[in-house]
Amino acid sequence: MTTKNFFDKQSDSTAVKIKILQEYFKGYLPKLLLTFGNCLVADLFCGTGKNGKEDGSALIFIKEANNFLNDKTIVKKQPGAKVYLFFSDGDKQNIKQLKQNISNIEKNDRVIIRRKSYSFDEIFNSITEKLKEAKIPKFFFLDPFSYASFSMDQLRQLMNLLNTEVLFFWPYNEVYRFKTMQGIEKYPSLIKFLQEFTTKGIFDYESQKEFLNSIKEKIKHDLQIDLVRPIEINAGSTKKCLFLLTKHWEGMLLMNQIAWKRAEGGSSVSIRKMNYKQNSLFSKTQMDNLTLEMREFEDSLKDFLTNNPNATNDEIVYFTIKEGFLPRHIVEIFNKCKWIEKVIPISKSYKKGLYISADTLRKNKRFCKFRYKF
Repeated sequence: MTTKNFFDKQSDSTAVKIKILQEYFKGYLPKLLLTFGNCLVADLFCGTGKNGKEDGSALIFIKEANNFLNDKTIVKKQPGAKVYLFFSDGDKQNIKQLKQNISNIEKNDRVIIRRKSYSFDEIFNSITEKLKEAKIPKFFFLDPFSYASFSMDQLRQLMNLLNTEVLFFWPYNEVYRFKTMQGIEKYPSLIKFLQEFTTKGIFDYESQKEFLNSIKEKIKHDLQIDLVRPIEINAGSTKKCLFLLTKHWEGMLLMNQIAWKRAEGGSSVSIRKMNYKQNSLFSKTQMDNLTLEMREFEDSLKDFLTNNPNATNDEIVYFTIKEGFLPRHIVEIFNKCKWIEKVIPISKSYKKGLYISADTLRKNKRFCKFRYKF
Protein backbone atom coordinates (compact mmCIF):
# COMPACT_ATOMS: atom_id res chain seq x y z
CA MET A 1 0.00 0.00 0.00
CA THR A 2 1.38 3.38 -0.91
CA THR A 3 1.62 6.34 1.41
CA LYS A 4 -1.04 8.96 0.84
CA ASN A 5 1.10 11.75 -0.62
CA PHE A 6 3.81 9.67 -2.30
CA PHE A 7 2.80 10.57 -5.85
CA ASP A 8 2.15 14.26 -5.15
CA LYS A 9 5.62 15.31 -6.27
CA GLN A 10 8.70 13.90 -7.96
CA SER A 11 11.82 13.44 -5.85
CA ASP A 12 15.34 13.96 -7.18
CA SER A 13 16.07 10.23 -7.17
CA THR A 14 12.80 9.47 -8.96
CA ALA A 15 13.67 12.04 -11.63
CA VAL A 16 16.99 10.30 -12.24
CA LYS A 17 15.34 6.88 -12.27
CA ILE A 18 12.78 8.01 -14.85
CA LYS A 19 15.51 9.59 -17.01
CA ILE A 20 17.56 6.39 -17.08
CA LEU A 21 14.45 4.26 -17.68
CA GLN A 22 13.36 6.49 -20.56
CA GLU A 23 16.80 6.47 -22.18
CA TYR A 24 17.03 2.70 -21.92
CA PHE A 25 13.52 2.17 -23.28
CA LYS A 26 14.20 4.52 -26.21
CA GLY A 27 17.18 2.40 -27.21
CA TYR A 28 15.58 -0.94 -26.38
CA LEU A 29 12.12 -0.71 -27.93
CA PRO A 30 12.99 0.07 -31.58
CA LYS A 31 15.43 -2.84 -31.74
CA LEU A 32 12.77 -5.20 -30.46
CA LEU A 33 10.14 -3.93 -32.87
CA LEU A 34 12.48 -4.13 -35.86
CA THR A 35 13.56 -7.66 -34.90
CA PHE A 36 10.36 -9.25 -33.57
CA GLY A 37 7.56 -6.93 -34.68
CA ASN A 38 6.04 -6.75 -31.20
CA CYS A 39 6.90 -6.82 -27.51
CA LEU A 40 5.37 -6.96 -24.04
CA VAL A 41 6.16 -4.44 -21.31
CA ALA A 42 4.92 -5.16 -17.79
CA ASP A 43 5.13 -2.52 -15.05
CA LEU A 44 4.15 -4.47 -11.94
CA PHE A 45 4.35 -1.67 -9.33
CA CYS A 46 3.02 0.99 -11.67
CA GLY A 47 1.54 3.55 -9.26
CA THR A 48 -0.63 6.31 -10.72
CA GLY A 49 1.51 7.04 -13.77
CA LYS A 50 2.35 10.52 -12.47
CA ASN A 51 4.79 11.91 -9.93
CA GLY A 52 3.26 15.30 -9.23
CA LYS A 53 3.23 17.06 -12.59
CA GLU A 54 5.86 14.74 -14.10
CA ASP A 55 5.23 11.50 -15.98
CA GLY A 56 5.91 8.26 -14.14
CA SER A 57 7.02 4.99 -15.67
CA ALA A 58 3.60 3.94 -17.00
CA LEU A 59 3.02 7.13 -19.00
CA ILE A 60 6.63 7.08 -20.22
CA PHE A 61 6.07 3.57 -21.61
CA ILE A 62 2.86 4.60 -23.36
CA LYS A 63 4.25 7.77 -24.91
CA GLU A 64 7.48 6.15 -26.10
CA ALA A 65 5.54 3.22 -27.58
CA ASN A 66 3.30 5.69 -29.44
CA ASN A 67 6.35 7.53 -30.78
CA PHE A 68 8.11 4.46 -32.11
CA LEU A 69 5.04 2.87 -33.67
CA ASN A 70 4.69 6.08 -35.69
CA ASP A 71 8.36 6.04 -36.71
CA LYS A 72 8.75 5.79 -40.51
CA THR A 73 11.37 3.02 -40.29
CA ILE A 74 9.16 0.90 -38.01
CA VAL A 75 6.09 1.50 -40.18
CA LYS A 76 8.00 0.50 -43.30
CA LYS A 77 9.78 -2.60 -41.98
CA GLN A 78 7.19 -3.80 -39.43
CA PRO A 79 3.82 -2.33 -40.48
CA GLY A 80 1.93 -4.63 -38.10
CA ALA A 81 4.12 -3.96 -35.07
CA LYS A 82 2.38 -3.85 -31.69
CA VAL A 83 3.38 -3.03 -28.14
CA TYR A 84 1.47 -4.74 -25.34
CA LEU A 85 1.56 -2.80 -22.06
CA PHE A 86 0.46 -4.37 -18.79
CA PHE A 87 0.16 -2.29 -15.62
CA SER A 88 -0.50 -3.68 -12.17
CA ASP A 89 -0.53 -2.19 -8.68
CA GLY A 90 -1.80 -3.48 -5.35
CA ASP A 91 -3.54 -0.18 -4.59
CA LYS A 92 -6.92 0.13 -6.34
CA GLN A 93 -6.84 3.92 -6.04
CA ASN A 94 -3.54 4.00 -7.93
CA ILE A 95 -5.03 2.00 -10.79
CA LYS A 96 -8.12 4.23 -10.81
CA GLN A 97 -5.92 7.33 -11.06
CA LEU A 98 -3.73 5.68 -13.68
CA LYS A 99 -6.81 5.06 -15.83
CA GLN A 100 -7.65 8.75 -15.60
CA ASN A 101 -4.08 9.79 -16.47
CA ILE A 102 -3.99 7.43 -19.45
CA SER A 103 -7.26 8.87 -20.75
CA ASN A 104 -5.48 12.18 -21.30
CA ILE A 105 -2.98 10.63 -23.74
CA GLU A 106 -3.62 10.34 -27.47
CA LYS A 107 -4.04 6.67 -28.32
CA ASN A 108 -2.33 4.51 -30.92
CA ASP A 109 -4.39 1.47 -31.92
CA ARG A 110 -1.25 -0.68 -31.93
CA VAL A 111 -0.48 0.06 -28.28
CA ILE A 112 -2.56 -2.47 -26.36
CA ILE A 113 -3.01 -1.49 -22.70
CA ARG A 114 -4.27 -3.64 -19.84
CA ARG A 115 -4.58 -2.63 -16.16
CA LYS A 116 -5.13 -4.74 -13.06
CA SER A 117 -5.29 -3.97 -9.36
CA TYR A 118 -3.32 -6.88 -7.95
CA SER A 119 -0.37 -7.15 -5.62
CA PHE A 120 2.85 -8.48 -7.09
CA ASP A 121 2.38 -11.89 -5.50
CA GLU A 122 -1.21 -12.09 -6.76
CA ILE A 123 -0.32 -11.32 -10.37
CA PHE A 124 3.04 -13.10 -10.51
CA ASN A 125 1.88 -16.71 -10.88
CA SER A 126 -0.70 -15.77 -13.50
CA ILE A 127 1.86 -13.90 -15.60
CA THR A 128 4.56 -16.55 -15.47
CA GLU A 129 2.09 -19.31 -16.29
CA LYS A 130 0.55 -17.47 -19.26
CA LEU A 131 3.95 -16.46 -20.66
CA LYS A 132 5.70 -19.76 -20.03
CA GLU A 133 5.99 -20.68 -23.73
CA ALA A 134 5.52 -17.22 -25.24
CA LYS A 135 8.32 -16.13 -27.57
CA ILE A 136 7.32 -12.47 -27.60
CA PRO A 137 10.15 -10.37 -26.08
CA LYS A 138 9.29 -9.30 -22.55
CA PHE A 139 10.47 -6.35 -20.46
CA PHE A 140 9.54 -6.31 -16.77
CA PHE A 141 9.91 -3.16 -14.70
CA LEU A 142 9.75 -3.62 -10.94
CA ASP A 143 9.67 -0.50 -8.77
CA PRO A 144 8.55 -1.57 -5.29
CA PHE A 145 8.44 0.43 -2.07
CA SER A 146 10.59 -2.10 -0.25
CA TYR A 147 13.48 -4.42 -1.07
CA ALA A 148 11.39 -7.22 0.45
CA SER A 149 8.63 -6.96 -2.19
CA PHE A 150 9.86 -9.85 -4.33
CA SER A 151 12.10 -12.89 -3.95
CA MET A 152 15.13 -14.26 -5.73
CA ASP A 153 13.03 -17.21 -6.88
CA GLN A 154 10.51 -14.84 -8.48
CA LEU A 155 13.33 -13.08 -10.33
CA ARG A 156 14.57 -16.50 -11.46
CA GLN A 157 11.16 -17.45 -12.82
CA LEU A 158 10.90 -14.19 -14.74
CA MET A 159 14.37 -14.58 -16.23
CA ASN A 160 13.61 -18.18 -17.19
CA LEU A 161 10.90 -16.92 -19.55
CA LEU A 162 11.96 -16.69 -23.19
CA ASN A 163 13.41 -13.38 -24.43
CA THR A 164 13.11 -11.59 -21.09
CA GLU A 165 14.78 -8.62 -19.42
CA VAL A 166 14.11 -7.28 -15.94
CA LEU A 167 14.88 -3.78 -14.69
CA PHE A 168 14.22 -3.24 -11.01
CA PHE A 169 14.60 -0.27 -8.70
CA TRP A 170 15.52 -0.79 -5.06
CA PRO A 171 15.55 1.67 -2.17
CA TYR A 172 18.24 1.24 0.45
CA ASN A 173 19.99 3.52 2.94
CA GLU A 174 23.52 4.34 3.97
CA VAL A 175 23.83 1.33 6.24
CA TYR A 176 26.16 -1.37 4.89
CA ARG A 177 27.79 -2.62 8.08
CA PHE A 178 25.12 -5.09 9.08
CA LYS A 179 27.04 -7.44 11.38
CA THR A 180 27.65 -4.69 13.94
CA MET A 181 24.32 -2.95 13.32
CA GLN A 182 22.52 -2.51 16.64
CA GLY A 183 19.02 -3.95 16.78
CA ILE A 184 19.17 -5.73 13.41
CA GLU A 185 17.21 -8.59 14.98
CA LYS A 186 14.19 -6.26 15.00
CA TYR A 187 14.15 -6.25 11.19
CA PRO A 188 13.42 -9.81 10.02
CA SER A 189 12.67 -8.68 6.46
CA LEU A 190 16.13 -7.08 6.25
CA ILE A 191 17.77 -10.24 7.58
CA LYS A 192 15.87 -12.32 5.02
CA PHE A 193 16.91 -9.95 2.24
CA LEU A 194 20.59 -10.07 3.20
CA GLN A 195 20.56 -13.85 3.36
CA GLU A 196 18.74 -14.18 0.04
CA PHE A 197 20.25 -11.39 -2.06
CA THR A 198 23.88 -11.02 -0.94
CA THR A 199 26.91 -13.30 -1.14
CA LYS A 200 27.92 -12.70 2.49
CA GLY A 201 24.61 -12.22 4.29
CA ILE A 202 24.80 -10.29 7.57
CA PHE A 203 28.24 -8.79 7.05
CA ASP A 204 30.11 -5.51 7.56
CA TYR A 205 30.77 -4.34 4.01
CA GLU A 206 33.57 -1.83 3.51
CA SER A 207 31.46 0.41 1.26
CA GLN A 208 28.14 0.72 -0.52
CA LYS A 209 29.93 -0.31 -3.71
CA GLU A 210 31.01 -3.59 -2.11
CA PHE A 211 27.46 -4.11 -0.83
CA LEU A 212 25.91 -3.58 -4.28
CA ASN A 213 28.56 -5.78 -5.89
CA SER A 214 27.65 -8.52 -3.42
CA ILE A 215 24.02 -8.28 -4.56
CA LYS A 216 25.09 -8.34 -8.22
CA GLU A 217 27.27 -11.42 -7.78
CA LYS A 218 24.53 -13.25 -5.83
CA ILE A 219 22.00 -12.58 -8.59
CA LYS A 220 24.45 -13.75 -11.26
CA HIS A 221 25.19 -16.93 -9.31
CA ASP A 222 21.63 -17.85 -8.34
CA LEU A 223 20.04 -17.00 -11.69
CA GLN A 224 22.97 -18.35 -13.72
CA ILE A 225 23.23 -15.25 -15.89
CA ASP A 226 26.33 -13.24 -16.88
CA LEU A 227 24.82 -9.84 -17.40
CA VAL A 228 23.69 -7.87 -14.34
CA ARG A 229 24.17 -4.09 -14.31
CA PRO A 230 23.65 -1.94 -11.18
CA ILE A 231 23.54 1.88 -11.23
CA GLU A 232 23.51 3.58 -7.84
CA ILE A 233 21.44 6.75 -7.40
CA ASN A 234 22.88 8.79 -4.56
CA ALA A 235 20.48 11.42 -3.21
CA GLY A 236 22.47 12.22 -0.09
CA SER A 237 20.71 10.69 2.90
CA THR A 238 18.91 8.15 0.73
CA LYS A 239 20.43 5.67 -1.68
CA LYS A 240 18.63 3.80 -4.41
CA CYS A 241 19.77 1.50 -7.17
CA LEU A 242 18.64 0.30 -10.58
CA PHE A 243 19.54 -3.26 -11.56
CA LEU A 244 19.29 -4.52 -15.14
CA LEU A 245 19.09 -8.28 -15.66
CA THR A 246 19.53 -9.41 -19.25
CA LYS A 247 20.75 -12.37 -21.29
CA HIS A 248 21.78 -10.34 -24.32
CA TRP A 249 24.96 -8.30 -24.52
CA GLU A 250 23.18 -5.57 -26.54
CA GLY A 251 20.96 -4.76 -23.55
CA MET A 252 23.97 -4.71 -21.25
CA LEU A 253 25.90 -2.50 -23.68
CA LEU A 254 23.03 -0.01 -23.88
CA MET A 255 22.83 0.32 -20.10
CA ASN A 256 26.63 0.63 -19.91
CA GLN A 257 26.46 3.49 -22.42
CA ILE A 258 23.80 5.26 -20.36
CA ALA A 259 25.75 4.69 -17.15
CA TRP A 260 29.02 6.06 -18.52
CA LYS A 261 27.19 9.03 -19.94
CA ARG A 262 25.26 9.85 -16.78
CA ALA A 263 27.08 8.39 -13.78
CA GLU A 264 30.36 9.17 -12.07
CA GLY A 265 32.77 6.36 -12.88
CA GLY A 266 29.98 4.57 -14.71
CA SER A 267 28.48 3.33 -11.46
CA SER A 268 26.91 6.05 -9.29
CA VAL A 269 24.75 9.08 -10.07
CA SER A 270 25.29 11.77 -7.40
CA ILE A 271 22.36 14.15 -7.42
CA ARG A 272 23.24 17.84 -7.27
CA LYS A 273 20.90 20.81 -6.92
CA MET A 274 19.16 20.70 -10.22
CA ASN A 275 16.18 21.55 -12.34
CA TYR A 276 14.48 18.49 -13.79
CA LYS A 277 13.98 20.25 -17.13
CA GLN A 278 17.67 21.08 -17.57
CA ASN A 279 19.96 18.74 -19.45
CA SER A 280 22.65 18.85 -16.75
CA LEU A 281 20.95 16.43 -14.37
CA PHE A 282 24.13 14.48 -13.72
CA SER A 283 27.79 15.13 -13.14
CA LYS A 284 29.85 14.02 -16.15
CA THR A 285 32.60 11.42 -16.04
CA GLN A 286 35.89 12.86 -17.21
CA MET A 287 37.79 10.18 -19.11
CA ASP A 288 41.00 12.27 -19.35
CA ASN A 289 42.15 10.70 -16.10
CA LEU A 290 41.48 7.09 -15.22
CA THR A 291 38.92 6.86 -12.44
CA LEU A 292 39.13 4.38 -9.63
CA GLU A 293 36.68 2.20 -11.56
CA MET A 294 38.87 2.34 -14.65
CA ARG A 295 41.96 1.37 -12.68
CA GLU A 296 40.07 -1.55 -11.16
CA PHE A 297 38.90 -2.59 -14.62
CA GLU A 298 42.46 -2.36 -15.89
CA ASP A 299 43.47 -4.87 -13.20
CA SER A 300 40.56 -7.21 -13.94
CA LEU A 301 41.22 -7.03 -17.69
CA LYS A 302 44.88 -7.88 -17.11
CA ASP A 303 43.85 -10.86 -14.96
CA PHE A 304 41.41 -12.01 -17.65
CA LEU A 305 44.04 -11.80 -20.40
CA THR A 306 46.65 -13.50 -18.22
CA ASN A 307 44.29 -16.39 -17.50
CA ASN A 308 42.99 -16.47 -21.09
CA PRO A 309 46.03 -15.69 -23.28
CA ASN A 310 44.26 -17.04 -26.38
CA ALA A 311 41.15 -14.90 -25.93
CA THR A 312 39.95 -13.62 -29.29
CA ASN A 313 39.00 -10.02 -29.99
CA ASP A 314 35.25 -10.75 -29.67
CA GLU A 315 35.72 -12.58 -26.36
CA ILE A 316 37.59 -9.58 -24.97
CA VAL A 317 34.77 -7.26 -26.07
CA TYR A 318 32.15 -9.50 -24.42
CA PHE A 319 34.16 -9.63 -21.18
CA THR A 320 34.37 -5.84 -21.15
CA ILE A 321 30.63 -5.36 -21.64
CA LYS A 322 29.90 -8.00 -18.99
CA GLU A 323 32.06 -6.06 -16.52
CA GLY A 324 30.04 -2.87 -17.10
CA PHE A 325 32.47 -1.09 -19.43
CA LEU A 326 32.61 -0.11 -23.10
CA PRO A 327 34.82 -1.32 -25.96
CA ARG A 328 36.49 2.10 -26.10
CA HIS A 329 37.77 1.50 -22.57
CA ILE A 330 39.81 -1.48 -23.83
CA VAL A 331 41.38 0.64 -26.53
CA GLU A 332 42.21 3.35 -23.97
CA ILE A 333 43.90 0.79 -21.71
CA PHE A 334 45.77 -0.87 -24.58
CA ASN A 335 47.05 2.51 -25.78
CA LYS A 336 48.04 3.61 -22.27
CA CYS A 337 49.64 0.39 -21.06
CA LYS A 338 51.23 -0.79 -24.33
CA TRP A 339 50.33 -4.38 -23.53
CA ILE A 340 50.01 -5.68 -27.09
CA GLU A 341 53.24 -7.09 -28.47
CA LYS A 342 51.71 -8.59 -31.60
CA VAL A 343 48.31 -8.94 -33.30
CA ILE A 344 47.79 -12.52 -34.49
CA PRO A 345 45.23 -12.88 -37.34
CA ILE A 346 43.00 -15.96 -37.11
CA SER A 347 40.66 -15.17 -40.02
CA LYS A 348 41.22 -14.63 -43.72
CA SER A 349 38.94 -11.61 -43.39
CA TYR A 350 41.41 -9.86 -41.09
CA LYS A 351 42.88 -6.72 -42.63
CA LYS A 352 44.30 -4.33 -40.03
CA GLY A 353 43.53 -3.14 -36.52
CA LEU A 354 42.34 -4.52 -33.18
CA TYR A 355 38.67 -5.14 -34.08
CA ILE A 356 37.59 -4.00 -30.63
CA SER A 357 34.06 -2.59 -31.01
CA ALA A 358 30.41 -3.50 -30.61
CA ASP A 359 30.33 -4.43 -34.32
CA THR A 360 32.78 -7.19 -33.47
CA LEU A 361 29.89 -8.99 -31.75
CA ARG A 362 27.09 -7.76 -34.01
CA LYS A 363 28.81 -8.96 -37.17
CA ASN A 364 30.63 -11.95 -35.70
CA LYS A 365 34.09 -10.57 -36.45
CA ARG A 366 36.30 -13.10 -34.66
CA PHE A 367 39.37 -11.97 -36.56
CA CYS A 368 42.37 -11.96 -34.22
CA LYS A 369 44.01 -12.63 -30.89
CA PHE A 370 47.00 -10.97 -29.27
CA ARG A 371 50.41 -11.63 -27.76
CA TYR A 372 50.98 -9.55 -24.66
CA LYS A 373 53.93 -8.12 -22.77
CA PHE A 374 52.85 -7.55 -19.18
